[in-house]
Amino acid sequence: MISGSDLFASSLGSNAILRYNASTGALITGTFITGLDGSYGLTLADGNLLAVNLFGNNVGRYDASTGTALNTPFISGLNSPTFVVQATAVPEPSTYALIAGLGGLGLALLRRRKAS
Repeated sequence: MISGSDLFASSLGSNAILRYNASTGALITGTFITGLDGSYGLTLADGNLLAVNLFGNNVGRYDASTGTALNTPFISGLNSPTFVVQATAVPEPSTYALIAGLGGLGLALLRRRKAS
């Protein structure tokens, strides 16, 4: 997971999140976030890292700049979670049709104004 110049990696063996320089690959902090129970996957959302705890059956939320726990567990009661998916809102086709229609109406009004 890349955020700015940082690359974050989860380490199942050490139960930690590691922080690297995204340009050089140099290790910045070997134990950026520790104490996880089966660190398996992570994602970035709104400046926060969401880290999967495979054996803890939860997802924790951490500050991506400091590694401070913000809400752990953020999501609990899961059964061996393996990854977190971050979804992006995609407009419906009717939204694009509305935008195109308003653009066409604006052009028609502009042409009418120039003709007067």
